[in-house]
Amino acid sequence: MRVGIDYLPAATHWPGSGRYARELVRALVGLEERPDLRLFDVGRAERRVDPRALGLPFGDPRVVRVTRSIPRRALPFLARIGFDAARILGGIDVFHHVNVHGPAVRHARQVLAIAELPEPRSPAADSLRDLARRQDALIVFSADWRLRVAEQLDFPLARVHATSVGCEHWRRTLSEIPAPDAPPRILVLGATRTERRPLAVLRAFERLRENGLDARLAYVGRDGAAEPALAEALRASPAARHVARIRDAAESDLPALVAGASVLVHLDPRAGTPVTPLEALAAGVPVVASRIPCFREHLEGVAELVDDAEAAREPAYLAGAIAQAIAARTDGLELARRTAHARAYTWERCATETLRVWTSVAARP
Repeated sequence: MRVGIDYLPAATHWPGSGRYARELVRALVGLEERPDLRLFDVGRAERRVDPRALGLPFGDPRVVRVTRSIPRRALPFLARIGFDAARILGGIDVFHHVNVHGPAVRHARQVLAIAELPEPRSPAADSLRDLARRQDALIVFSADWRLRVAEQLDFPLARVHATSVGCEHWRRTLSEIPAPDAPPRILVLGATRTERRPLAVLRAFERLRENGLDARLAYVGRDGAAEPALAEALRASPAARHVARIRDAAESDLPALVAGASVLVHLDPRAGTPVTPLEALAAGVPVVASRIPCFREHLEGVAELVDDAEAAREPAYLAGAIAQAIAARTDGLELARRTAHARAYTWERCATETLRVWTSVAARP
């Protein structure tokens, strides 16, 4: 079997679908039983990812990376005249899309991985539904999302597959798990989107400091829709000088940044993958996360799960969960539980389960 994978995100974007594509391929090339891989690295976006971070084998004839500077907006036209992604790759059995912005494919079976869903009844939701109709299978990363995606996209449930995710990519860059920073540092990763409730985290942090906890708070990620409100709240906050806003952290800095934290606060009611909290657990860091089905499935018993609405309504509620997580940061038994839990989530397991989906798709009449 020959499988094409949309590899442009792997070479151009560190997080999100870029990391997923990069780590999936890295794990696939390590499998004893694996398909021939054709990596579709076509587009004019800047290749920002260090080639050494890709983990591609040198000189392996079963892994071919096809790089072209063709604008992505030209790909639909090329597909209409017969030169779709499958033809550009020299012929494949299955093409794996890592996000909704993949190329047009007409001469191969198609599989789409979905980690985000737009608002129902929005133009983006209509576009995704149209894209899904052209897929032979969909891949999601939790059992709850398998049901939600099938329902929202009107897609046959039997063709929606839940696979695991890996979380060892930051941990493998650390020679050992370091001691947490002193004073304790509360970490929030990701864009300051409204649904992630960055203001609720700030209010909880203020309450912790009022109660005598000498701690620091760091927001790490690009600006989101809540950024203006967060900036205004910080200007009036008595804890402002203890808060850091880091927008341009390098990928190489993130493993140590996460591993040195005392707790990761990850409120994201729309999350379709547990990968970010699992990354923190792999580095020994306690997690406070939204009590949503995806996180309950993968984090129950090893993370503090909170109700998002209550966290926004009552600062003491979220502050209590954060304080409890910080107290567990240096507990040896709790540390062992966190890291043991994370070790079950490997990219090798993800690759094996994904390969199983491709095989079933390719075998259909």
